[in-house]
Amino acid sequence: MVSIADDVSEQDLKKLQEGVIDTLNRVDWQMSTWKPESELMLLNRYPVDQWLDLSPELMKVLTISQEISALSGGAFDITVGNLVNLWSFGPEQRPNSIPDASEIEARLETAGFAGLELNHETQQARRTADFFYRPIRCG
Repeated sequence: MVSIADDVSEQDLKKLQEGVIDTLNRVDWQMSTWKPESELMLLNRYPVDQWLDLSPELMKVLTISQEISALSGGAFDITVGNLVNLWSFGPEQRPNSIPDASEIEARLETAGFAGLELNHETQQARRTADFFYRPIRCG
């Protein structure tokens, strides 16, 4: 829901609604982990050590995420998609039981924020390790 603090005409309201929808669709196209065609998922599939041009918005989100990851000593890590999916928070098949320690450890090995490199001058990113989200079937 969007709240407006002032009266607006129907025409302006329609333009505002269209703008909000366009913005949300753009964010979804850039950063969705559910849509295989999103910019983020393209980065996740892109060959290791190859640079990919990014939108300014995704670059900003990745930059902030890397900064928080470094400041938190890795407690915050955007590369944990496979681990998140193990706990049924992603698009992967739902497990029938709580993951065991070996499954968790295997998924942790596919994470690591240090394996994502950003080039702010060229607005590009690359994975230096093959740890990003890839579907893994549970159980």
